[in-house]
Amino acid sequence: MAALLLAGASATSPLNAQATGGFIEKADSLAARPRWTPAQIRSFLPRRGQFTFPAPYNTGGIRLTSPSDCAGMDCVQPLGGSSGRNINNHRGRDTMLIFLGLRGSGPTLFGYDKRTDQVRNLGPLFDAASPFASHSGEGWYFSATQPTRIYVSDGGPALLRYDVETRAFETVFDASGQFGEGIGIDQAHSSDDDAVHSALLRDSASHRVLGCLAYREKVQRFSYYPATADGDECEVDKSGRWLLIRQRAAQADAEDDRIVDLETGAEKTLIGETAAGGPSDTGHGYLVAKDASSSLAAAVRVWDFEQSPPPGRVMYQASSPAGDLRLIAHSNAQSDVELSRQFACGSTVTTPSGSHPGEIVCFRLDGSQDVLVVAQTMLDPSAPRGGGANANLSNGNLDVTGRYFLWVSNTGGRADAFMVKVPADLLMGPGSDAASPIPPTTTAAAPVPAGALSLAAVPTATVDLDTVVTLSPEDTFININATNESTNTRLMTYTWPDHEVANAILMKFDLSVIPASAVVTDARLQLALVEADATADSIYTITAHKVLGRSPVIAAATGYTADGKVAWTPNKCCSGSVPLAQADISAAYDTQAIDKTAGYKSWSLTAMAQEWVADPTTNSGVLLNSDASTLRDRYRFFASMEQVDTSLRPSLTIAYSSKADVVAPVISAVTASAITISGAAVSWTTNEPSDSQVEYGATTAYGSLTTFNKTRVTSHASTLSGLAASTLYHFRVRSRDFAGNLAVSSDFTLTTLADLIPPAVSITAPTTGTTLAGTVTIAANASD
Repeated sequence: MAALLLAGASATSPLNAQATGGFIEKADSLAARPRWTPAQIRSFLPRRGQFTFPAPYNTGGIRLTSPSDCAGMDCVQPLGGSSGRNINNHRGRDTMLIFLGLRGSGPTLFGYDKRTDQVRNLGPLFDAASPFASHSGEGWYFSATQPTRIYVSDGGPALLRYDVETRAFETVFDASGQFGEGIGIDQAHSSDDDAVHSALLRDSASHRVLGCLAYREKVQRFSYYPATADGDECEVDKSGRWLLIRQRAAQADAEDDRIVDLETGAEKTLIGETAAGGPSDTGHGYLVAKDASSSLAAAVRVWDFEQSPPPGRVMYQASSPAGDLRLIAHSNAQSDVELSRQFACGSTVTTPSGSHPGEIVCFRLDGSQDVLVVAQTMLDPSAPRGGGANANLSNGNLDVTGRYFLWVSNTGGRADAFMVKVPADLLMGPGSDAASPIPPTTTAAAPVPAGALSLAAVPTATVDLDTVVTLSPEDTFININATNESTNTRLMTYTWPDHEVANAILMKFDLSVIPASAVVTDARLQLALVEADATADSIYTITAHKVLGRSPVIAAATGYTADGKVAWTPNKCCSGSVPLAQADISAAYDTQAIDKTAGYKSWSLTAMAQEWVADPTTNSGVLLNSDASTLRDRYRFFASMEQVDTSLRPSLTIAYSSKADVVAPVISAVTASAITISGAAVSWTTNEPSDSQVEYGATTAYGSLTTFNKTRVTSHASTLSGLAASTLYHFRVRSRDFAGNLAVSSDFTLTTLADLIPPAVSITAPTTGTTLAGTVTIAANASD
């Protein structure tokens, strides 16, 4: 998980600003509003972050996930249910935490800054080796009070609390100690004060429901209710006093509700049509649920557990079953506010008829039938989607404040997670008890060690997130000809003939929005694959390079020139000796094996973006090179900025911190090799791109330096020369990062080899074969 830094909430933080938009209708309204098409949705959705739902809603939306979270694939898992809690208790804090299940990454934490509407993927909740790392996160939930604690289980007998700050587990209970081996728990719930917990108890081998358990944590005591019929739900209410057990009724397609008072042990049972059915959520001593009776199939009632029998007052009544609420969310329930001053939210399916089709709505729990229409769900039930049923996408959560509603939608294609700001004051009145945010204080946060996420240490703490910007490029591709392709809707990579590059993609990005003092922490280039060759070769390798020595003009660049005038450096890379910029690029910064699955493909350009920000004069663009290792007519085509579908256009997403980088690189793996009688090679690594130089000499005073290499890399090498044979030398390595932080290693030594080769002597006078008399003068040369 990304290292986070905390700061106190500001007295001027706009957390009290009320959400805007929305409108009021009656529950049975048949007012028709056209559903947005996928193309219309893509036109107003950002890749991540804030947006506004179009009229008539005009509410504020937040897109939490982006293609980069899934490497361009469809990986966002549906939420577990409306009574779950994927949003933490963020009262009094500027930053909200949300966890989502991502296929491939596992349960992943996201941060949303309520002041700036910025969203950041904070990384997986667990290390890859953890047994929880592959879990979908379904059935897990944040504590209603502890901002960093999540309740987790894995089908075993234990309910655990996991702290996303410390990454420490705490066992709430282990049912095997009470009920023996071979059992597991499912569908856990907890009271809002974290004191009482419930779960279904199952046989681990057959998965058969054995019963329902409740656990009082303070006294460490279980209560158990054996199953008397097929049970599918066991839920303690938010007060912790009442336990709701749902089980199959005698008549088909119906359920009975057993309501247990955990304080007295008294039970009451609602039979068949007198019971609640379908979507529901609890409050403090009551249940908000769909009516199970056929006469009120589109109604939502409230059942008061104190009354015997609970009468089930109607709170929402749609015009017909087509307007059924498919989820009911009431995580904003409050124990000290009367029911008539509270509200719940839900959503309906996208149908051509009925009340509020495909919309998120909220309704007062006073029987008035007033409904706040918040937004469209953007769910297309007919759109194909891998890895799960679209019906599950209708689940959603309401946060503890009642100000944010979270759900997952396929928007006519891939699934993504969204939030909408609920304008609750329009429904409940300004300053309503049912949805009033707690103002932030001005208490300063304590210092936090590097790498720690500490939200609990300071009551008003908030995560200080990196700034994330998404940039659009100027783009083209160059070919082995003199044609400029900047108006083409595709960016092409192509191999022709065998093992030769025939196309290369050129892109330039304006980074002027990033402050010169910023520290780039991540940069990711994304292109949408739209076409691939039909050969049996499944992989095509595309490398990302920094453009050097030329400044391309995208609207004029060709295979011959960078700008229509200045030629690329001549080389023999390509057919017809077209230079194709191959001698004007760096070594590869990233290499990706691109398959044939349509969708976003990603390259890491972090080091390149760091260099561009540190020295803007080096920002001459990036080149994506074709695969020179494959046979002819293999290719990958991507959408360009000319693509009509704006959701497919390329982008560079850069995360950066405006705080000064004061941490020097970490040097490791210092090694001397290739030692000779007069020289040696020294190599080392750093944890971030840095320059290279070696100090050396006969003592620890050193005195000599190798040639300074300003290229910032993480794998370093430098050559020592002119050394004396059989001599001990001291040396240390030096690396400085983009921010100017210098790291110097400890002292190392090497000994040059002994000189065991005698000098080579050649006589230059007299010449061979000469006959001489008297004194003879001999001249010779010797070399060593």
